[in-house]
Order: sequence, then structure tokens, then C-alpha cells
Amino acid sequence: MRVLLALILLGALGVTKGRHIAADQTQPSVGGLPFQIGKLDSSRINQPCPRFFTSPPEINRAKDRIAREPAAKAVIDRAVAEADEQLPLKATPLDESWWLRSKDKPWAETYPEVFENTCVKPSRIARGANSLATAWLLTGTTNYANKAIELLLALAPYSFEPVHYDVGMNYAVWGVKFLEAYDALWPMLTSNQRVQIDECLTRMAAAIARNDVYWIDNNVGGGINNHLAWHKTMLGLLGMFYNRPELVDYSMNGRRGLVPLLADGLVDDGLWCESSLAYQFAAIGPMLIFADCQRRTGTRPALSEVTAANGRTLKQSYDSMFRVLAPNLLIPPIGDAYGQRTSLWKITLYEHAWSIWGDAKYAWLLNQNPARPIASLYSPPTPSNAPAPPVGSVLLPEHGYVFLRSCSDEQYWNNPEAVCAFLTYDRSGVHSNADKLSLMLFGRNRMLLTDAESIATVPHAFSSRVQNELNRGGLSQNTVMIDGQNQRSAPQMLRLVEYHDLPAEKRATATDDTGALYE
Repeated sequence: MRVLLALILLGALGVTKGRHIAADQTQPSVGGLPFQIGKLDSSRINQPCPRFFTSPPEINRAKDRIAREPAAKAVIDRAVAEADEQLPLKATPLDESWWLRSKDKPWAETYPEVFENTCVKPSRIARGANSLATAWLLTGTTNYANKAIELLLALAPYSFEPVHYDVGMNYAVWGVKFLEAYDALWPMLTSNQRVQIDECLTRMAAAIARNDVYWIDNNVGGGINNHLAWHKTMLGLLGMFYNRPELVDYSMNGRRGLVPLLADGLVDDGLWCESSLAYQFAAIGPMLIFADCQRRTGTRPALSEVTAANGRTLKQSYDSMFRVLAPNLLIPPIGDAYGQRTSLWKITLYEHAWSIWGDAKYAWLLNQNPARPIASLYSPPTPSNAPAPPVGSVLLPEHGYVFLRSCSDEQYWNNPEAVCAFLTYDRSGVHSNADKLSLMLFGRNRMLLTDAESIATVPHAFSSRVQNELNRGGLSQNTVMIDGQNQRSAPQMLRLVEYHDLPAEKRATATDDTGALYE
């Protein structure tokens, strides 16, 4: 199947390294779709740009705030400094010869180089172009626009030849930034430059769609996976940008579309199902980007307004995270966290959530961030007196998580006296570790008992030796071990014996009384 897919891809695209691809060669067909990708043609776009990731009213609002508010001025100063760092970036096409040496290797062996060459390297250019385009929008400095255009055109010849599990998501990750820069720079581009970028995005759409069909047909990643959310988001964004409603509908409602992913991928009150709290935003993050662009373009029905089967909504997935935090807003590193520790206020997606839903608890969260991102200039100002969200002890039975808290509501947050104990008896999902019956304890505004993970020193942490040989094993978890052995991967949830949330005592007990983890 791997070789067959590679031949189909190469034959459909007609790609030769380093050669500009003519327009009549960029209409690849993809099997398994209810429509043809065809040719993405921006000459048919009648609406003015930028209109997608930001809009003229938002840009004017940002400029007005920059002129009046010191905090807004600090935001743009950081953005300009970031753009200045991109000016020396080389605007040369990427060397894709690595694929000729690696295309016949087993996929499991090529994770690192596929990640480096289909995600890391193009992302560096796409992010640079986007940073520069943003600085141009808000300062009017043409040097930023000129350099951003150079970088976009350096990526435009990209072949999208590699075939691997990960490439669809990898292309989508940098494709979002690439499209955002394209939307911003639209007025500065010539018709020929737009054609080159359109052809690039046509090849990208075909490559992502082909990878998406492969994931679905082969049930990769357990069938419900964050990769699918990235595939569908990028295809849907291209559908909106190029006025292709069939692409948008497929992304939302097609096989494993964003709406079915909400219905089948959320558990309890909105947590994602992949057995890692660090992976919550890997799936719902691209969904929110898609919904935010729908808000600006007036696309209906918008994902932010849809109620999927099981009563699931996108907003639930953002609300649910407030119930799983330590007192200092730290996200417990359960499952694959790669040694990283992050707090919810660092998740800048909540800037977009605030713009879409205007929920006061999002405003409270954003106010915890001492250095807010550029998106904060486009969104409505947050009230300084936004109330803290209510919270208390929580049992999440579908996920198998228990949070016992000594304090509740506003007395809990940022309180060094507050204590939180977190117990998991979750089933083993794709990003789980050998951590069933593990205990984390938070107090004094830090973790007191925690996973003892190592940060990978290679770019692709998921496939790294330290992740497979240490971080996922029982030794790194504060859990039950027998005879020094790792737990077995248990697809079933363990049994909750008791859960009591009383004023004088809060207690939870879970057990493995069927030998799921050990004989």
C-alpha cells in the first residue's frame, strides 16, 4: 500500500524537483472523495483580502488600541521584534532530495526525517512569512511585506511528494500559516505570484485529502484522532478561501469530519479522548481556527454554533479544561506530555474562543497572561474584573479521572494553600502511558508528586527513544508497579470503588481487580 500510494501521488502530481509546475499539471484527482479537488483558482475570488484570519475592522481596532494603550503597544513591539528576526531567513526552495533516499524505507523508520522535512523546515518558512505579513498589516512597513512574499514564493514550488502516516497533518500545520500569510499579503501580490501560490495550495489539498482517505480507510490512530481534525480543517479552510462549498461540507460533515469528530471524540463534559490532557488542543485547536475563519466570512452553519450528536459542541471542549487544572492553572501531564509542563493561560487559542463566544471565564483566563499575543489586539478588550470560573472536586467517569480539591471556586485559583489530588484509572488510548492508578498532587502553587519525564532531545518526540523507553513506562509515573514491570496496555477502564466529596473528607479509590494491568 505504501509503494502504491507513492506511485499514485507522483503520477497525479507530475512533480520534478526544482521545476516550476505548470497550471495544467496541478489538477490531481483523489480517490475516495465525493468530489474532485480540481484547480484552486484565486482569480475567481471576488471578496477583498485580508478577510479570513483577520479583517479590516479588526486591523483598524488593533491600530487604534496600539496608539492608545500601553499594553497593546507592548504586544505590537513583541510582534515587530519577532518579524525582525525573520528578515535574515533565506528565501530559497527546500531541498527535497531526501525523499529519493527514504521513500522505500518502512514508515516507522522515517518518522524523524519525515517530521523534519515535511513539517519543521517548511513551518519555519511559513511562520516567518506569517510573522512578517502580520507586522506589515499593523505597521505598513513594506520591507516586511516584501520579505514575506519572498518566503511564500520560496515555498510555492514544494512538491508534496512524500507519503507517510504524518504528512497530512504536517502539511496542514504549516499550511494554515502559509494561507494566513497569503490572505494578508493578497493586495501586494501580482497575478503571476498568486498563480504560483494557488498551484502550491492545489497540490497541498490533494496530498492532505489523499492522506485523510488513507487514515479513514485503514482506521489509523484508532479511528478518532487529532490528525483527522488537522486534515479536515485545512481542507475546509481552502474550501472557504476558494469558494468551494463542497470542500467545506466534506470537512464538516464528511467521513470523520469535524462534526462527527466532536460527537465521537469528546467524553465526559468535553475532554478529548486520546488519554492525554496535553493532547486536548491537538484536536480542538485546528477546529477553533476553522470556526474563527467561519465567523469572519459569515459561513453558516459555523462549527462554533453546531450541536453534534450526543449534544456535543466545540465550546464544551474549551470549557472542560477549567475543571482539570491545578490551583496555578497547570495542566496535569497525564499520558504523552513529552516532559513538557504548560498552564492553560499559555494556550493562545482562548483569544479566539473569547472573540467567538465572549465567555467571561475566557476573559479571566486571558487576564492571567502577562504577555498576550497579537490575536488579543483583534478581539474585544477583556474586562479587568472578569470573575474566576467555579470549580470543585470532580469525577469524570468516561475518562476515568478524579480531581479532589481542598478549596473551591475563587478560593482555589492561585491559592498556595489549595491542594488538588489527581487520580487516573483511564483506559489505554493512543497517547496513554503506563500510568493507571497514578497519583499527582498539587499544592503550594506547584506539583508535589508528578510524572518524572524526560524532554526528548530530537525534533520528533513521539517516536524518540526516551519517549518509548522511559516516559511511557511505569518507572516515570507515580503509580503502582509490580516486580519492576510496566503495566500492560488495558483497553478497558479500571473500576472506581468509591468517590466521596464531603466537607470534612474527600476520598477516591480505584482498583484493578481483574488483572488488566498485571497477572
